[in-house]
Amino acid sequence: MLQHVEYLARVSVARGCAFGLLAVGTFMIGFADRLAHALQAAGAGMAIMAGVLAIKAVRAPRRPYKRTELWLMIRPEHRPAAATAQLLIGRILRETYLHFATRTATVAVFLLTGGLLKQLLAPT
Repeated sequence: MLQHVEYLARVSVARGCAFGLLAVGTFMIGFADRLAHALQAAGAGMAIMAGVLAIKAVRAPRRPYKRTELWLMIRPEHRPAAATAQLLIGRILRETYLHFATRTATVAVFLLTGGLLKQLLAPT
């Protein structure tokens, strides 16, 4: 059961990140004629997304478990007992948010570095 809840947490957070990526990608298209600016804009957007995920990770253990998307995704017969649900859901969401935050921050660093290198090596 625990593995299934962790899987659902990854699905829930990944879906939210996909919407963030859509926003960053759309914003990046606005700079399609200037690669350095497009990479820097995408890097800034990803850094903001990483920050939001980190904040959500910090708040996850205290957020009421019944108000999470993860709780709604778990079938009623598979839901943990109310006594342990807050600890379990909070811990799993915290770990999942941190996982996605670190990956998003890594992508942000690469995008920002790429934009900086492009600007330094081939200024437009």
